[in-house]
Amino acid sequence: MRRNYLLVGFGFLLFATLFGCSGTDQIETNDPEVAKMQAKIEALEQELAQQEEPGPKPAEVQPEPQPEVQPEPQPEPQPEVQPEPQGDDPIKSLIQNYLGATEWRARLQHITNPTESARYMEAFYKPYYEELSKGALSLPRVVSIDYSAAEAKELLLGETMTVSVDLDDYKGFKYRIKRTPQGFRIDWLPSMKKELIAVGMWGQMFDDIKTPEIMAKHLESVGERYKDKQVKLLGLKYLRLNNSSLTQLPSVQIETNGLITRYNKEEANKWFGFNVEDKEGNFLYYCFANKAEFVEKFLKFKERQTMFNLKGIVVELESSTDYGIILTDIEVLE
Repeated sequence: MRRNYLLVGFGFLLFATLFGCSGTDQIETNDPEVAKMQAKIEALEQELAQQEEPGPKPAEVQPEPQPEVQPEPQPEPQPEVQPEPQGDDPIKSLIQNYLGATEWRARLQHITNPTESARYMEAFYKPYYEELSKGALSLPRVVSIDYSAAEAKELLLGETMTVSVDLDDYKGFKYRIKRTPQGFRIDWLPSMKKELIAVGMWGQMFDDIKTPEIMAKHLESVGERYKDKQVKLLGLKYLRLNNSSLTQLPSVQIETNGLITRYNKEEANKWFGFNVEDKEGNFLYYCFANKAEFVEKFLKFKERQTMFNLKGIVVELESSTDYGIILTDIEVLE
């Protein structure tokens, strides 16, 4: 409609121009239609004039700053949880792994007291494994393993139970199983008692395994606990020979009237002293040995190089505050 008005208005302006009048001049006429048309033209002229005049530019609207969207924190990847094995029997696995070992050293991880038992296990099983390597023998085949699962479940740390094992060539062999901090282990000494007695190893091995292991700190702090008892010290480093403490031996020092102390040279000549460093780096100064039995061995030792284990008897020294070791057996470590 607005477009039609503009066209009419333009036509009328053209008419007025041709006839020498402006759009705002009044045309003398009695025709009411012409009067209406003239009023519309005036209104259109005013509207066009307003559109041609430049108006103020609208204010530029700045977009409101949007808050920065932080990405949602992703959960840390969790390690994949492996399902626990179902149906594993630790005692049966222990027996099978022990009997299935292809060399005697592989059995040590399955028994109690492996360090102390190693040389005896080697002596006991060496002939068997030599024949096994030649193909003359084969590993035993486990037929059945019988024990009380309820008893095993209730077994406390340090307690033992009996497991009966049937092999293809031996029925009813009894193993003593002990619960240790590392899990179930075969208590090898009690389990093999009959076999060890038969080969003459029981007494020696029993004494060795039951001998408590001590270090310098035990003699210094609780030496009275081991007085007159056999002990063992493992992983010692030889330092040097030292006879300065021989007078501390009870059988060497002689007191007469409480004022004079005499040194019994004849008795002292039967002994020599030596110093060692234990595996914690502490020193033992009161170690003694019989010359006739051990001195030649010690003369071959290299200071701060030779390593050895020893067994000995703890004695209270004349000072009554210190304790020493009288050597009874030694094992040089290569």
